[in-house]
Amino acid sequence: MKPLILFATIIFYAAFCFAQTDTTKAAPADSTASRSTLTVAAVYANNASYYGQKSAESTPYAALAATVRFKSGFYFTGLAYKLLNEQTSSVSASSLGAGVNFKLAKNLSADLSYSHSFYPAYSPLLQAANADNASAAFIYENWLNVNLSGDYAFGKTNDEFFTGGISKSISLFSIGKKDIVTINPSADIVAGT
Repeated sequence: MKPLILFATIIFYAAFCFAQTDTTKAAPADSTASRSTLTVAAVYANNASYYGQKSAESTPYAALAATVRFKSGFYFTGLAYKLLNEQTSSVSASSLGAGVNFKLAKNLSADLSYSHSFYPAYSPLLQAANADNASAAFIYENWLNVNLSGDYAFGKTNDEFFTGGISKSISLFSIGKKDIVTINPSADIVAGT
């Protein structure tokens, strides 16, 4: 009986997602200019991973992220992590970054970015050895979003990673007239050194 209920629930929510119309998409370029945006996100994970690699001990965390995107395509990001099994500090790691996103075709864009992360001494996070990250990505936006990206992480060691992924942005509700709350399920495949 449980599989039948689960299947019916999935079909119901899938129909809801397929029926959505994205009212936040920008109008054609000749009718209105794009605008600057602020995005804030809260993240929880039951185990931190570094491009698919996990530490020997479980490292559940919560994070707060923010991005400011300007009309020109330039953006700035900030991120703060808190390891939930760590009692020593209020922030376990933080990151600041900058980048530019630009259109290559109607549904295709490219993104170039750089970020620097800050870790306390003896951090259990695997990425603590590589505080700097440069990234390039291609994003195809349609009903499903498809992305291909390459990352070069450097610091005490050097690592290269290539990621292919798909995602779907699902609009849930709005709090006011100028905002929207979404969920963005995704699946990624990562290869690297």
